[in-house]
Amino acid sequence: FLDGSMLAWTGAVSEPFSAGPPENFGYFQAPEDELRTTMLEAAAGGWAVAAHAIGDRAVSLALDTFEEAIARFGNPVMPHRIEHGGVVTDEQVQRAARLGVAIVTQPGFMPELGVQMREAVGPTREESIHRHRSLIDAGVLCAGSSDRPVANGAPLHVMQAMTERTDASGAVVGPDERVSIEQALWSYTVGSAQTAGQSSLKGQLREGMVADYVVLESDLLHESASDINEIPILDTVVAGESVLAAPTKQT
Repeated sequence: FLDGSMLAWTGAVSEPFSAGPPENFGYFQAPEDELRTTMLEAAAGGWAVAAHAIGDRAVSLALDTFEEAIARFGNPVMPHRIEHGGVVTDEQVQRAARLGVAIVTQPGFMPELGVQMREAVGPTREESIHRHRSLIDAGVLCAGSSDRPVANGAPLHVMQAMTERTDASGAVVGPDERVSIEQALWSYTVGSAQTAGQSSLKGQLREGMVADYVVLESDLLHESASDINEIPILDTVVAGESVLAAPTKQT
């Protein structure tokens, strides 16, 4: 954990939070040198590091350290990653892409927490909140993620939120960061497998890969974004075995 949270106004940001105490830039969980040393020691031992970073200042610390770790110890067995990336700048998006660092963001927060997030960072930084489209366009590794139990963890719910990014007031949080249904599906399949370093094993329905999938009642790619969360799930298959089949409909 590098910093705090957005809703408590404790993430380490470069511009003060709009809500909460005046001139509040959040904080790191420990001195920066100590956090850097801990991450480098893990990387030296062959570990991939997942760094909780909400504010852009914390994201910078993570990227600086990952760049040093890769230069000194090479690429890890699975990508280093930033958990959340609550506020990420354009420069940081490009840098993460260049380094091969994943950013596991949660645009699914928007229906439950979007109002509070907009209040925390203010209107000039709304586009930087839990970015998604920018990451995909830049080639950054990014997964489908909910941060459950903080927010609703159902994948179809989160995928709908990814495409709509609408908060409880009806406002769209960062409209340019909305993704297509296909991109949301990609994030939860191929993108998640890449981020976990398992793209040769899962994430697609291909010969030789693990047969993990769900069966939906209708074609996700031909539904409207507002209907995604309502699609019935008929079956869940893990390693080729049905584990959660829906009851057979009576005729």
